[in-house]
Amino acid sequence: MLANRVMVFAIVTATCLALSACVNSTAAINSNKLATYRGDVRKLLVVADHGDIAKYMKGGDDLIKETMESTLNACGVITEYHSKNPIAVINETAAWSATFRPEAILEIQWKSERTVGVVVAGGEYMVSLYDLQSKTTPWKATMTFSTAGYAAQTFVGTLVGQMKADGVINEKCVPPALTKR
Repeated sequence: MLANRVMVFAIVTATCLALSACVNSTAAINSNKLATYRGDVRKLLVVADHGDIAKYMKGGDDLIKETMESTLNACGVITEYHSKNPIAVINETAAWSATFRPEAILEIQWKSERTVGVVVAGGEYMVSLYDLQSKTTPWKATMTFSTAGYAAQTFVGTLVGQMKADGVINEKCVPPALTKR
């Protein structure tokens, strides 16, 4: 009896994962920016906590990091990306900031996840940009996201596209297209 349940569980999980690779990921973002903020960040520290969601994405956290850094660097924004350790006692952001010396810090914080059966199918993120010179948070966003298909490109493309639309980064920046990895 237990062996049958384990077998059914394994088949359902494998089917969900296989189907998710055939479907495009989706994302929606809502943002707001201080009217007085002029943006055009040139040196950005990205600090991210993707929660468990990155485990279910093709390429995971490493592919998000690679895609984010290469996209923003191509836009003229020198970028350093770090993943937060969710159980760290000490916040490493201050040390990373002291070493890298950015103009701004983009924090990506996992808020919740959505599951389909036992598979994490997506989630919600809170994103904020902290400007070190003015000591303000001039830009914030909430992003919902599905992990299917080419999730890293969709995640970065949606986020960078909104930052561009809101004038946080260079208007000539080109977010990543949906490509196979």
